[in-house]
Amino acid sequence: MLYIHIPFCKQRCIYCDFYSTIFNKEKSRKYVSAVCKEIELLNHDKGSKPLDSIYIGGGTPSVLGIDCLTELFESIRQHFCFNQDYEFTIELNPDDVTTELIAFLKNNGINRISLGVQSFNDEQLRFLNRRHNALRAKQAVEIISNSGINNISIDLIYGLPNQTLEQWNKNIHEALRLPIQHISAYSLMYEENTPLYKLRESGKIVEADEQLSFQMYKSLCSTLKQAGFQHYEISNFCLPNKHSRHNSGYWNAKPYIGIGAGAHSFDGTIRYFNEENVDAYIQNPGHPPRVFEKLSLNERINEYIFTSLRTAKGLNIIDFQNRFGNQAFNHIQKFSIRHINNKHLQLNNNQLTLTEDGIFLSDDIMSDLMIVD
Repeated sequence: MLYIHIPFCKQRCIYCDFYSTIFNKEKSRKYVSAVCKEIELLNHDKGSKPLDSIYIGGGTPSVLGIDCLTELFESIRQHFCFNQDYEFTIELNPDDVTTELIAFLKNNGINRISLGVQSFNDEQLRFLNRRHNALRAKQAVEIISNSGINNISIDLIYGLPNQTLEQWNKNIHEALRLPIQHISAYSLMYEENTPLYKLRESGKIVEADEQLSFQMYKSLCSTLKQAGFQHYEISNFCLPNKHSRHNSGYWNAKPYIGIGAGAHSFDGTIRYFNEENVDAYIQNPGHPPRVFEKLSLNERINEYIFTSLRTAKGLNIIDFQNRFGNQAFNHIQKFSIRHINNKHLQLNNNQLTLTEDGIFLSDDIMSDLMIVD
């Protein structure tokens, strides 16, 4: 798995928790050159480990422009080989989508698009400080679909201030009218020190009622199920065989390589990440400031609990015991009982999974199951 982090963003969306950088062509060129240098110096044996998935995102890759993207694609092809059925995803904003751009991306191996729609309500899009409107989002999906790319994912957000259940249901139905195969839906988060957080703290907006957000989530789950979508992870829904293989790799603890400022990597035992400062990354091409961390046993246990329970498959308690021993097994048995009795967890055929009601309480449940040092 290969992840290319592109932190550039033409605007800072009101809900974003990632940092912005001042966008210009010169900085984009220097950033991509540094990314390509990091790829070159990986000393990766091109023939030994073909890539199953490549993901370009974390920001707005389309703002790099055709020339920079061409350089990036050439570097990836030069230093990596791919499995025959690889997944190659790029994140795009709807207002950047053109017939020419999609044709270029398809010709360079892109076979999956993740589109940051967020809403089909123009008033809500203005609140989120998005550049596109609902019509432009629909047009972008149609352009991608007409190109022959039939693996399209869109992001939606619920739990916005003043958003009604009726408005949210309309968003879902608008999405289902489009030729999409995957939906990622997230509750609006108030990350500390973001513009949205400051608006809430100053009383200028009021956070959505928790019960209403729960109703929105349940409506999402039931409506998408009726439409044939599989709920394979807490926030992710797909038509059969259209799950995000890249993100599923993270949830299944597969090793991955992260390239770019702020990108994380994992070799199966040790994690490391490049520091987020874009200027420092550009100034040290191929040798970015990097932090390494070796996970302790408890950290690996907690991560396994968190990633497993996020998925529809859940946590296999026998596999958990084999990986981490009897003490960890006894711990999870002890602390899961209350949630099983409350019908927020269920245990069937050794698989511990969240119930539909439990999904909305997942953070609290996972926290209870984790081991505190």
